[in-house]
Amino acid sequence: FFFNDTATTEIYTEQIVGSVRCVQETDTAFIKGMFTSSLEVAKFEGAKIKTVSGIRGQIKKAVKGGPDGSFRATFEDKILMSDLAFCRTWYQISPEKYYNPIISFVQNRLMKTNWELKKENKVKSIQNPDSEYKEIVRQPKVFAPLVLSLIHISEPTRQAEISYAVFCLKKKN
Repeated sequence: FFFNDTATTEIYTEQIVGSVRCVQETDTAFIKGMFTSSLEVAKFEGAKIKTVSGIRGQIKKAVKGGPDGSFRATFEDKILMSDLAFCRTWYQISPEKYYNPIISFVQNRLMKTNWELKKENKVKSIQNPDSEYKEIVRQPKVFAPLVLSLIHISEPTRQAEISYAVFCLKKKN
C-alpha cells in the first residue's frame, strides 16, 4: 500500500506468558516469569490475565519475597500448578516512511511491466518447450479374463408351490 502524508500507526499485539509458582487454597495464585522486575508488575496492576484452561484473573501486586517480576493474582476459580497464565498487550508503533506517496498511479507511472517493454522494443518472447501442450497418448487397459464356475449348494425344495435352489459363482484362479 502507499503511505499518505498523515502519520501512520499500527497496533502490535503481544502475549506475555508466566507460570504458576504457588497456588493458595482460595482463588489466589503467585505467578512467575511473566515480568522481569517489580516495576513492570506495577505498570500492569489491574490487567486481565487468563490461564490455558480458560480461567480469567487479574494482576494484583508484586511479591517482595519471591523472584523478580513475580506477582499475586486472583482468579475466578482455583487454578492448577500446571497452568500457564497469559496477558495480552497492545501498543502502537509508527513505521518509518521509506518512500514518497504516489497520489495518481496513472500520471506518475514509474515502471513498466516486462510485457510492455518487450512490446515497445519489438522483442519476441521465446517460449519454453516444456510449457507447450503435448498430446496425451494412453495405452489401452488390458484386463485379465474373468473365469467363473457354477457351484450347486442346495437342492430345490418341493414342499411349497415355489421351489428354490441356491447356486454360487466361484472365481477360478
